[in-house]
Amino acid sequence: MRLSSSECESSKRKMSSLKVIFRRDYRISCDDEGVIRKKGMVTAEIKSCAQLLVGCGLSVIKACDLISISGFSFYRPVVDWRRTNATVIDAIHGVLENPPRAGFWKCFGRIRFKGLRFNHKRVYRASCRMGLNLKRRVKRTLPLGVPVPQEVVAKLNHQLALDFIHDSLYCDKRYRTLNILDEGNCECLVIEVGISLPASRVVRSLEQLKEERGFPLQIRLDYGPELIFSTLTQWCDVNDIKLNYIHQGKPQQNGFVERFNGSFRREFLDAYLFISLDLVR
Repeated sequence: MRLSSSECESSKRKMSSLKVIFRRDYRISCDDEGVIRKKGMVTAEIKSCAQLLVGCGLSVIKACDLISISGFSFYRPVVDWRRTNATVIDAIHGVLENPPRAGFWKCFGRIRFKGLRFNHKRVYRASCRMGLNLKRRVKRTLPLGVPVPQEVVAKLNHQLALDFIHDSLYCDKRYRTLNILDEGNCECLVIEVGISLPASRVVRSLEQLKEERGFPLQIRLDYGPELIFSTLTQWCDVNDIKLNYIHQGKPQQNGFVERFNGSFRREFLDAYLFISLDLVR
């Protein structure tokens, strides 16, 4: 369907104004940042403008020259990125089955470990289009202070580390998990799940470890309300267990369990939706 002469003139004026805007943004980007970056319209929009001018009666050469694109861009067919990157998408899905949440470089390393020699830029473009790019974690600068050495004995059941982690169900109901870790081999021994985990639940979890491994010599923990309650402290005194409390506001002194909590949240709690505590357990 051809346009009328008035519609053609208005389209030509519109394309001329778009050309001026496009070139002005192009020059500003080069002067201010020193990087050639085309603003205003993407290639698909510019190609549609050229096709509109050709429909008005202009030749392909004049239409491409008017909006500053090449003839190759005009005749280049539209290719579905999913079809061209099908092998890359299958490889990304394969490495993200377990665990489902991983950054780009970890995902790319697993792909290379499988022997697939994809270029990292191609994998990055495909992962971004799939919406898998994660927010970059910025390292925070900790205030200077007196470093406290973390004494670690490479012996099983010598010292345990425990901490709580919070999350919510699909219905926004809050729950907590108690994670108990053996610092000798960084093995997670207990993950207790519940709405409320008082000191009695902590003692019950430690009693269950007694039947399997015996009592540890020490326990590293923070100043949580459940962990300074008399129920726990008296139970530890009776069983000759030393409580090593970290300094307030210094979670890095309990680094083993904090490191486990980060992986546990990224690869399990944030990766799945739970509708009940039974599913979490």
